Amino acid sequence: MNISKVQDYINAIFDQSPDALERHNAYTHTYGVAQLCALLAVKRGLDPVLASIIGLLHDVNIYKTGVRSLHSHNGAEMVRVAFKHELSGLFTDEEHPLTTAPVVGASWSRDENNNILHYNLTDYGINGKRSTTWIVDGVIKYHRTFSDIVNA
Repeated sequence: MNISKVQDYINAIFDQSPDALERHNAYTHTYGVAQLCALLAVKRGLDPVLASIIGLLHDVNIYKTGVRSLHSHNGAEMVRVAFKHELSGLFTDEEHPLTTAPVVGASWSRDENNNILHYNLTDYGINGKRSTTWIVDGVIKYHRTFSDIVNA
């Protein structure tokens, strides 16, 4: 994983802001979150580089669009598209482990009005077989963490 590619991507977005204070806040907040994500990953035995990338990308949509409502959902969509274009080649050709992480299938946390808050990744560190629905029921996938893929 090339974290510098992600840093270049978000820095270009932050640098487009004409407001110096907003730029400063974007850098301070985002890089601070990335550091905290890496520290938590190390503490839990997970991949600190992946955690840093997630931290770097977590609010990128807000800084690009200025729109804060539904920022986690909109941000996830923006990053999904970026993985196909600006951030293509960031990961291996294997299926993205974040999509195979949930043991029980895709799971979104929602608020009391059923608005999507975030994607649940509590099962990320648990390797193994997953049964999911993809066009038909019972599709079998195998989840491995990034660390396991890279170190295999």
